[in-house]
Amino acid sequence: MTANGPIGASGADAAVNNSTVTTTCNPETNAAISVSADEDVGTAVASGDVAHGGCYGIVVDAADDVVTDNEVHDATHEAAHITGQFSIGTTVSGNTGTGNHPNAALLSGEELGGFAWVPPSDTGSLTPWGYVSDTLLVRGPGTVSFSHGQDAQVGHLGVHDATLDATAGAVTLDGYDGGDAIVGANLTTNAKPSAHGVELAHATVVGDVSVASVASVTTPPLVADQATIRGDVRGTSAAATVTNTTVDGKIRLDADGTQDLKVSNNQTESIDLWNKGPGGLVADKNTVTVHADAPQNPTEVDLGINAAGTGGGPVKLIDNEVIGPAKPFGPTGDAAAMSVTSSALRLGPTGNVTGNTVAGNGGDFLVLEGTLGTDATWKSPQQTQDQHDVGYAVGRSLTIPSAATLTIPADARVYGPGTFPVDIPTNYEPEGLEVVGGDLTVAPGTTISDLDIGFHADSKGGAAAGSIADTAFNRGMISYFAPGYDYGYYGPASATPTPMSTTPLSIDGLVGTGAQIVSFGAPLQLDNLDI
Repeated sequence: MTANGPIGASGADAAVNNSTVTTTCNPETNAAISVSADEDVGTAVASGDVAHGGCYGIVVDAADDVVTDNEVHDATHEAAHITGQFSIGTTVSGNTGTGNHPNAALLSGEELGGFAWVPPSDTGSLTPWGYVSDTLLVRGPGTVSFSHGQDAQVGHLGVHDATLDATAGAVTLDGYDGGDAIVGANLTTNAKPSAHGVELAHATVVGDVSVASVASVTTPPLVADQATIRGDVRGTSAAATVTNTTVDGKIRLDADGTQDLKVSNNQTESIDLWNKGPGGLVADKNTVTVHADAPQNPTEVDLGINAAGTGGGPVKLIDNEVIGPAKPFGPTGDAAAMSVTSSALRLGPTGNVTGNTVAGNGGDFLVLEGTLGTDATWKSPQQTQDQHDVGYAVGRSLTIPSAATLTIPADARVYGPGTFPVDIPTNYEPEGLEVVGGDLTVAPGTTISDLDIGFHADSKGGAAAGSIADTAFNRGMISYFAPGYDYGYYGPASATPTPMSTTPLSIDGLVGTGAQIVSFGAPLQLDNLDI
């Protein structure tokens, strides 16, 4: 059939086959060929050729329509606008075009069974249609899959009883016609070693975003930029970056490779980063708002931000804020605000843990675990509703090595892991504060609670052991270990420990309840105790 004007077809048996249309579109239907039918009545647009159609080449507005093996040339909009219910690969298949804007089918309505997303492309000759969508619901069971390097333009994309899969690699989800993308689905990504990332640009994902990747990925498999995730962002064994994103849920990234995990300038409910490999961690400029109904467990306290680098890589925790729901202080309140684990903690304005603020948490402090990498001054936690610099608490193990001195100023308050039984992944045994070749200076007026402190005599002997004076010490143990004794309280590490150190540990004016003082092969000098 050849026509010099637009074609419209409707009714129970409407069909358009082998058609050539050379005029502009029908202004009422905005198409060169328009097809509609009553619900559940099939209509075919098959083996057609729509040339210079203007507007859309084909508009199909009915349930169960069949759009196969058509050619559309030079439409000023998409090659086709397909609505109703359809199935890519079955009722919509084999269509090609060139010169369309873009060379794609605009998908609206409901797609049944899932399909492989194809971005628009035009080689200058007949090219299979790609896809864009404004409002599309995919009904499963099935999968909507994306290939590596795609740029998927979606408006509102919902997935029911199906999955959205970008495991082939990098894909950009961006809004249709200049708008924002809204994806109602769980999004799973798995970048291959050659991939450069999955970017959610100006997109809203109503569901979880999961990233699972091999450790050899050389660049981040997830970059969420100016996006909104209404769910959790999860990553496993991957280098991942999440930036400039609103996550109405939790960010959970777990790596064991050489690449960094980077979480920057996001708004979220909590952040949990753990790198078991030599790669680093970066968490900076994030705003964490802890919900009032956050889970409460007196034996495992949720954290606003946890950054655990247990593989030796650098850890940066800079300029973050954690705002809680004004819960009372204590483990049955809401949460300890932050925790950091590193083999080289550098605290203070010139360090890699600095500028972090808190307010309204059950424990407004930063839990320190690992090893000090340089000298540090203790910062006592405050418990106020006004936003303020975060203070410190000792986690399950904080070591002061020979290169570092920890200075606790006068009238400071030091909390140990017994105050908040925070459960954080770590390679360290639960030993409290360990002074191993370094120095711990405790000024008068300090209050120490729920903390074990172990002083380890220098292995060469003769090193000053340290001293504690005029301090309130509640619910904890102070131990002094001669060289050769293992860290902790489990006896000597060898059958022949080094002879007793000649340098005593001096404790003078200690007052407290539930305190113990124990020597493991090393002398103590105790004066004016009230415990």
